[in-house]
Amino acid sequence: MELAIGKNLAVADEFEVNFPIIRYAEILLNYAEAQNELGNPTEALGALNQIRARAMVPAITETDQGLLRDLIREERRRELLFEGQRFYDLHRWGLVEEILVPLGYRVGTHEYWPVPVAELDLMPNLTQYPPQ
Repeated sequence: MELAIGKNLAVADEFEVNFPIIRYAEILLNYAEAQNELGNPTEALGALNQIRARAMVPAITETDQGLLRDLIREERRRELLFEGQRFYDLHRWGLVEEILVPLGYRVGTHEYWPVPVAELDLMPNLTQYPPQ
């Protein structure tokens, strides 16, 4: 792939290919979550405490699977703040109704992106989903 001359490299969407960016901290959190769910709290703590050491906060020593799950989820919330991961995490964990519904989220409606108006204009049989 050739980089076009004259492109503004500071603008993320001026490239022909978008590469997802994933930070090492997210990889460690994914690993910690997976190890905890597999019943390996020692492995989970090792990954989780790497992130906490970098942030200069005290290490976690909790090995109870349920409590460690909550601690990992809270660490994800803090570490990945403003990175667009929270919504998908809540869906994956099945916590949408508990956390988002009290804030106005509507199950059965807000899971879907709206169909662009240009597409609706081109295809008269296409409707917005779910129908509103």
